[in-house]
Amino acid sequence: MSSYMTVPSVCLPRIWIHFDQEYVENVFCDLLGQDADGNSCVAKIDLRERSDRNTGDAYWLCFVHFSDKMIETDTLTTFCTRADKGFNLVYDPDRYGKAFWKVRKNTHANSSTARSGPKMMSERDEADLLKAQKAIKEEQAKCVTPKPDPVAAAEEPPTTKVTSSVTTDGESMAIGKWGDEV
Repeated sequence: MSSYMTVPSVCLPRIWIHFDQEYVENVFCDLLGQDADGNSCVAKIDLRERSDRNTGDAYWLCFVHFSDKMIETDTLTTFCTRADKGFNLVYDPDRYGKAFWKVRKNTHANSSTARSGPKMMSERDEADLLKAQKAIKEEQAKCVTPKPDPVAAAEEPPTTKVTSSVTTDGESMAIGKWGDEV
């Protein structure tokens, strides 16, 4: 009797936006074959739309999850071993030439279990948050410039008297503050 093999889910970080789940599933079924029951080797495919930061072009971030009933084969063993380090998969050489997908083992936690919306913080998270806030306040206290004295700021600046002089011949005129030599 053949033994079953657990195949890790993989991430394809960037695939063309025009590929759909069916196309991706067919590529992996052609590569790995069917599961023990004769069904698709792919249990689930997650496609998440992303945009290129330079061009704005849309593409898919793709996660492929495999059946639990995969029969161990040399191809499947090689696939699992190479997925740990990552490899390039040429998906349709007859149609697209040497176009390939980068295949990497999915190392992120299952995001379907993560809740969106309100949630309670754990006591540890609260303690970490308070510690971080305290450190920020201490850092800000070191950087604060002293506030001006409100009493000194309320005093009016001294008034200055302006004097002018004109010479008798009318050729030059000097204007200045008292105490300045004219």
